[in-house]
Amino acid sequence: MVNGIADVSKITLGYIPTGSGNDFTRALNLPTKPLAALETVLNPGRLVPLDIGCAKLDSVPRKFAVSSGIGFDASVCHFVEKSPFKAFLNRIHLGNLIYTGVALKRLFLDSRVDADVILDDGEPRHFPNVYFAACMNHPYEGGGFFFCPEAKTDDGMLDVLVAADIPLPKVFFILPTAFFGKHTGFSGVHIFRCRKAEIRAKEPLAMHTDGEPAAVGTVLKAEICKEQILLMVPAV
Repeated sequence: MVNGIADVSKITLGYIPTGSGNDFTRALNLPTKPLAALETVLNPGRLVPLDIGCAKLDSVPRKFAVSSGIGFDASVCHFVEKSPFKAFLNRIHLGNLIYTGVALKRLFLDSRVDADVILDDGEPRHFPNVYFAACMNHPYEGGGFFFCPEAKTDDGMLDVLVAADIPLPKVFFILPTAFFGKHTGFSGVHIFRCRKAEIRAKEPLAMHTDGEPAAVGTVLKAEICKEQILLMVPAV
């Protein structure tokens, strides 16, 4: 929905979660139950400013509220979207399980590629064997992974996570710690803060915005849009 707003500065956003991961609710303390969220929309306690990300996935422009990524995280989004089990697990409130199952499968099947990361028009930083790179406006992604613990939704900055050159057995050890933000101290996990980022992969990879499959390509550019949107939240 955010992608379709021409001028976010003229919109006040109310959010009723109906998805599988609902990462958007976590850092913003929004209600996760639809009726409670509706009550917040009808009677907001306050309005808070929220950054919106502007991305370009090869030649495809997209906006995002949570994150935009290339590689493993986007591949999971692509295959979850195609899964025949997604709707069923959502109905029984176990939607996160589909992400876990697909993620384990993609770790074995997806290729790792070399990539260059350019932050704020600086010199390229080269990373071998990249699993994924995510440009985040939000601490959480992928159904509760606390990927960028220090990310703020209103500071005008992106937090960029790059996971690269990590042996597969070590990935299985690190990944569960990411639910608690404890992955950041491991070698191969890199987090940067910047105003804009560009990721250039050596081979085409899946790309996403806010968990939705968006493109397959080699270049992801992201920055924070100039205007913020106002978000309805409960009273403190």
